[in-house]
Amino acid sequence: MNRSIKEQLAPVFFPKSIALVGVSNTAVNVAYMFLQSLLDSGFPRIYPVNPKGGEMMGLKTFPSIRDIPEEVALAKLTEYRKWV
Repeated sequence: MNRSIKEQLAPVFFPKSIALVGVSNTAVNVAYMFLQSLLDSGFPRIYPVNPKGGEMMGLKTFPSIRDIPEEVALAKLTEYRKWV
């Protein structure tokens, strides 16, 4: 099956879910601002990831991307040195 480039890139530009790795409750954190923007736009499935877990902006926060019970279409890594 030969899919068009548009079909192949759709998950990158139009993901059905996203994990924000490195998000924190600090309003100046890039992932925090990105999370707020996704919530404001009505994005349907967002998974914040922070080793402390808990809750953030009304969403369950997962300690690891491996703890997310559903398939994640796209992950945004925001704090490289902390996660490698």
